Amino acid sequence: MQELTQADKAKSIAKGEFIYPQKTFTRLEFFASVAYAILTPFLVSFFLLRSSTVMLSQNQLPLLLILSMASLFSFYIAYRKLTEKRLKQIRTASNPNRNKDLLMSYAESKGYSTFHESPDFLIFIVKRSVFMNKGTLVFVCLLENDNVYYTFFRYNSNPPILAHIYLEKHLKELLC
Repeated sequence: MQELTQADKAKSIAKGEFIYPQKTFTRLEFFASVAYAILTPFLVSFFLLRSSTVMLSQNQLPLLLILSMASLFSFYIAYRKLTEKRLKQIRTASNPNRNKDLLMSYAESKGYSTFHESPDFLIFIVKRSVFMNKGTLVFVCLLENDNVYYTFFRYNSNPPILAHIYLEKHLKELLC
């Protein structure tokens, strides 16, 4: 996780995505997980429906509904994996020091541990709970003038599914 502290702040803000040095294996793992999330429901559906003799019989409608829901969920996971390091921007009326103090107090109140702290760059580690069994949740903030850029992702694992919505709501209330 040490490579997270070597992120290029200016390049990240310009591209709108959190950019840090990654190993080749991490990139391959990223593409493999996206391909797995997209292809698995289609392959399962194909083999289950191919083996049946009568299409859309009464017995197959629940199966088709379950497979459709699983496919949609897999697409959502692939979408979250592809966009998890995208930076979101919040415009504030405060200066970077005030924003940093607000973010530090927010992280402390939520029980996040500080992994890296500099005047314009913060990384917090979210402590695991019963529901988070894999990976490390990372909350990154880049401070520039009156803007706060942030992202929330799971390091070397599947993306967080709904936690980013909760975080975005709280940050907007805090900073705006």
